[in-house]
Amino acid sequence: MAYFRESNILITGSWDRTLRFWDSRAGSPQQSSHDTPERVYQIDLVNNTLVAAMASRLFNIYDIRRMDAPLQQRESSLKFMTRSLACMPDGQGYATASVEGRIAVEYFDPSPTVQERKYAFKCHRQTIDDVDHVWPVNALAFHPLYNTFASAGSDATVSIWDHKVKKRLRQYPKFANPISSLAFNCDGTKLAIAVSYTWDEGESGLKTAERPAIIVRRLGEEVKWSQKAGLVLSQAHFEDVYGLDSELLAMVSRPVKAVILLFPVSDVSETKRKEEDERVRIEGQPLVDPTIFWIKQTVHAMPSCSTARIS
Repeated sequence: MAYFRESNILITGSWDRTLRFWDSRAGSPQQSSHDTPERVYQIDLVNNTLVAAMASRLFNIYDIRRMDAPLQQRESSLKFMTRSLACMPDGQGYATASVEGRIAVEYFDPSPTVQERKYAFKCHRQTIDDVDHVWPVNALAFHPLYNTFASAGSDATVSIWDHKVKKRLRQYPKFANPISSLAFNCDGTKLAIAVSYTWDEGESGLKTAERPAIIVRRLGEEVKWSQKAGLVLSQAHFEDVYGLDSELLAMVSRPVKAVILLFPVSDVSETKRKEEDERVRIEGQPLVDPTIFWIKQTVHAMPSCSTARIS
């Protein structure tokens, strides 16, 4: 389903190979019906452009003001069945994902120059005991302001991506169940995540599945802190550094302005700190790199540690 706010029209797509337009205010709610060449799996709408993802890896792109024929007909860049679809808020294109753990970024402009920018990448995969595990990407949602997007899969994880720089910005801790859907609120300050069993492991998986839930995560707390600290968001932003291996460092956008190391306060670290304080008191402070900025952690209940960078 997709909702066209300007005309109060609800658009639905179905396995009966139709797209239907509905107005709940009218005496006869169905306003029109339009045939499609295949079963409709997903639809999404931006401005007046409607994208329909169908069986046989087909995509139709419509102008909803003229539904007699699609503006474009395309074949998916992905090799397997489409599982999710989301249009970019800036109206330039859309992202689509499949059951084989891949996401494709596409653009509406059919010119060769613009089409050279489209690409696909692997995601929601994990190697366990030297075996590659691949999960479907069940949901995609674009942030309404920043044009980044979130993906969610049957691996029970949510990732945030910047499709322009082709980087993952964040991956949230794993949830108890696969994620079937997700959506940002209108101003992008919250992300709603639907956690439920998605039948990827059949009836046997249902027996051990957790109870379904909708989790609302508040976003942007770290951004608020960075703004107070003087970070100009139009010039720099935070990203996580997942490790020092070359493959993980390759995920970090360039250039990097600073690296922030976060570590938890513990009894061991406190003992070490007191020993160093006493040594400095007796021997004096050794030379310290003036570009290092120290912020003392005061919340002892937080056990997390991390490395981030500003670019």
